[in-house]
Amino acid sequence: MPLRPYQHAFTLVELSIVLVVIGLIVGGVLVGKDLIHAAEIRATISQIEGYQSAVNTFRTKYRFLPGDLPNAASYGLTPAPEYAGSCKGDGELNEYFCSNTTAANASGEIAAFWTQLSVDTHLINGAYIAANPFVVGETIPILKIGGGVVASRDGLGHNWYGTGVANIAGQTYTANPAAISPPDAFLIDKKMDDGQPNTGSVRISMIYNGGGNNMVSTPNAAYPSNCAWDGSAVNTPAAVYRVQNDFVACNLRFAFQ
Repeated sequence: MPLRPYQHAFTLVELSIVLVVIGLIVGGVLVGKDLIHAAEIRATISQIEGYQSAVNTFRTKYRFLPGDLPNAASYGLTPAPEYAGSCKGDGELNEYFCSNTTAANASGEIAAFWTQLSVDTHLINGAYIAANPFVVGETIPILKIGGGVVASRDGLGHNWYGTGVANIAGQTYTANPAAISPPDAFLIDKKMDDGQPNTGSVRISMIYNGGGNNMVSTPNAAYPSNCAWDGSAVNTPAAVYRVQNDFVACNLRFAFQ
């Protein structure tokens, strides 16, 4: 019988080495992604803190919040159009009841807020121009972690930065489906505040169209929240973040003033 030609094959040692190399490559990629994401979290926190510092500097110089400054034009700043200036200087970033335009959010105090901080005073990077309609990245900033960030007030007259904004048309905020995940929201909250979704200066925010475009912590039918819960069958933000749900989107709000 004819002899079979000599057949080459990998030894177990060689196969083991190949598997180890593949494992190292995959592990390196995953670690790299984690490092990049952690850097995005840190950059987002620094970004919000930078806005806080810029607002404090603006208020020290002009004695009012950006966008809420009476007689802004006399200082060479971009004014926010309002009904006879009735809302200027009240300490709140009012919109719906103060603007004299149909698309209130596109040219009211929250638009002038970013214009006065960037184009007018250069206290923050970028050039954000009050426009109708809003364009994320041109009218309001983009967070390092994704989505636009808007400055507005809640129903109690408290001012907040709100994350995850996709666009603003007329008097309606649209949430960005690619906003912050619950684990990331918890991490940001823990680093900046108390780690609780419904207390402190960092909280879960449901952005909705509700008379003045308030940012609240209670979901409604339009924007239910899977970001935090109270331990019951009812899906309402309360005690803890749903850190196991890394596939859903959250919005956070950061207190300022």
